[in-house]
Amino acid sequence: MSAAIGAAGIAVGLLVVLVGSVLVKAFDALNWDLFVKGPAVFGETGGGIAPAFVGSIMLVCIATAIALPVGVAGRGLRERVRFEAGSPTR
Repeated sequence: MSAAIGAAGIAVGLLVVLVGSVLVKAFDALNWDLFVKGPAVFGETGGGIAPAFVGSIMLVCIATAIALPVGVAGRGLRERVRFEAGSPTR
């Protein structure tokens, strides 16, 4: 068990070092324009990820709008079935 915990600790440590080094090296490139501008024309410098970010937000909203009613209905159905099937002596 302790070997697995040690291996997980090493893996998490390496991940922290990797993400940290990427953030340190990319810190100069992170600015507001990256998040609010569209992609640049081919061959030009700059550009941003705004359309990709908006698309990701839309996908999350659509998935939530589909999953939330299904989950609520499933929970209600489970409670109803448990209540009706909970008393077999009737």
